[in-house]
Amino acid sequence: MKKTFVFFKSILMIVLMCVPFAFVSCEKEETVYLSSIYETGFEHDWYPSQTSLAGYNREKGYIVNAFKEEFASLGISDMSRFIINGKTADCDKKIKDACKRAEEKLKTKTFYGSWVWHVKRVGLGEPADIYTFSINYDSEESDLDEKDIASVAFAYQNYETDDILEYCNVVIEYTDGSGTKVENVTNPVWTKKFDITPLPSTYSFKKTYTLKADKDMASAKQILFARTSHAYSYQYFNEYGNPIGKSILWDETQNAEYSAGETVANYISNGSFNNSITFTLKGKSVQINREINKLK
Repeated sequence: MKKTFVFFKSILMIVLMCVPFAFVSCEKEETVYLSSIYETGFEHDWYPSQTSLAGYNREKGYIVNAFKEEFASLGISDMSRFIINGKTADCDKKIKDACKRAEEKLKTKTFYGSWVWHVKRVGLGEPADIYTFSINYDSEESDLDEKDIASVAFAYQNYETDDILEYCNVVIEYTDGSGTKVENVTNPVWTKKFDITPLPSTYSFKKTYTLKADKDMASAKQILFARTSHAYSYQYFNEYGNPIGKSILWDETQNAEYSAGETVANYISNGSFNNSITFTLKGKSVQINREINKLK
């Protein structure tokens, strides 16, 4: 009997901010090839104590100002929603590069809230995630003293549908800083637990999909899949190796969706499903960097 797989809703809620367009050119030449519409905003913003308005505004300001400064270098004055004239791939790259520069600035800041800020391209075809900046923090950790946190134990789970595993080879390349390893995913739930490591600790996961040579996904009437399908947890320890605080679990699994087999097969062939995610833990904050390809 075919296994069933249930995807839970993501903990994140998408917030799209609609304001008048701001226009900027992405090319030095007069010729305009395409126009793409982009939106930015917070998908999730939370602070341990909502009564601490100053702390909430301070951390939110860190994020907004860092990206605002880098977007200004591209001639973008209103970054909540804007149109870029030029080749889409070139413009996407410039936005990503600007975001990564902003991210470097934010590495010097300490966060106690939970924040997810994104850039999406919403014009021309299907919406595409261009970039996401994410820092998670749990309210029940607020009583921890940063100096008491010496190490962390980290665990990661990846989920795949039965349909994807039947028609695709799924490979995860991962590292915890001590070396890179590669594993084939053969079960709907793939779990990797890491030993306790000193802070700061970094964990990276790169996932690649290829079509199985002996299977014909394109002929399938429909395929069940999900693009965001993982959860992670971590537990802090003091210098004596004793756990402090509680174990934190974040489930970012989204609902699965159906598409025609031929459509999904094209996504796989084009590398659209391939993605990577890196977690950096240093004290109370968790920094997350994602690379998600657009569906094409």
